[in-house]
Amino acid sequence: MNSERDTHNPDESLNDPYLSETDSSIPVARPIARTNIPPVHSGRAIEYELPAKPEHTSFHGSDVLIGVACIWCGEVMLSMILGFILVLIKAPSISEMEQVSSPEFLIAQMPSWLVFGSSIVSNLWTLAVCWYFVCQKYGKSFANGFALRSVSVWTLLFSVFLGLLGVFAAGILLSNVEEMGDSPLAKMISTREDLLMFSLFAVVIPPFEEIYYRGFLYPVIRDKIGPMFGILVISLWFTAVHSIQLAGDWEALIPILIMGTSWTILREATKSLVPSIVCHLTYNAGIVVISLLESS
Repeated sequence: MNSERDTHNPDESLNDPYLSETDSSIPVARPIARTNIPPVHSGRAIEYELPAKPEHTSFHGSDVLIGVACIWCGEVMLSMILGFILVLIKAPSISEMEQVSSPEFLIAQMPSWLVFGSSIVSNLWTLAVCWYFVCQKYGKSFANGFALRSVSVWTLLFSVFLGLLGVFAAGILLSNVEEMGDSPLAKMISTREDLLMFSLFAVVIPPFEEIYYRGFLYPVIRDKIGPMFGILVISLWFTAVHSIQLAGDWEALIPILIMGTSWTILREATKSLVPSIVCHLTYNAGIVVISLLESS
C-alpha cells in the first residue's frame, strides 16, 4: 500500500515518475535547504525571486561626467557668442581676429561689464546643471543635496579666521613680487568703476564656485579615489581654471592653490559646505578691501 506524500523530500526526487525517463547522467536540480531568498511554489517547480538591482539614491560618477560635459558645452557656446560680440564692438584688425578664440584675449579686450555679466550667466548655468543632477533627479532638497548642513559657531569663526589669515598671507607673498599686472584680469580692471564691478563680482561668486567644485565634483571624486587625492584633484582643478584669468601673473596662483586646498579640507573635515563658503567669502572680501584701499 502506497502512502501519500504530504511533504516533498529531496531524496525521493530520484523515484519521481515524472523523472523516470530522464537520463541518469543529467544532474537533478534539488532545492537548497537554507537560503535567504524565499521560494515561490508554482505547481511542482520551485522558482526563486532574485532581489532587484539596487538603484542609486544620490548622484554618482555618470551624473558628474554628463553634468561637466553639459557645463563645458555651455561654456564653449558662451565663448563663441562673446567672441562674436567682441568683433562687433571692438572691430579688431585681421591679426587680432586670429586671436579671438583665445580666452586670455577675450578677457583682456572685452568691456568689464560684459565679462562680469557673462560670468554671472556662466555660473547660473553651472548652478542649474548641478541642481538638476544632485537635487531634481533624486528628489533631494537643495540644502541636503549640496551638504549645506549647519555647523557650530566655533566652526564658522574658525572659517572666518582662516579666510583672513589667507588674505594676510597673500598680501605678504605678493608684496615681494616686483612686477604684476600682466594678467588679462589686471588689464581689464583699469578704472575705479571696473574695480568696483570686480569687487561686487568677487563677493557674489564664492557660493557658486563652492557648490560646483566642493558640492558637486568633490563628493564623487572622493568616493572614487579617496579624500587625500580627491582634495588634490579639486585644488589643482580650481587653480587651473583661475590660471586663465591670471595668465602672466603666475605668482597670484599660489594663494589660490593654498586657499583652494584649505576650502576642500574644510569641506571634508566638517562634512558641510557652509564653512568653505564662509571662508571663501571672507577671503574674497578681504582681497577686495585691500584692492580698494590701494586704488584710493
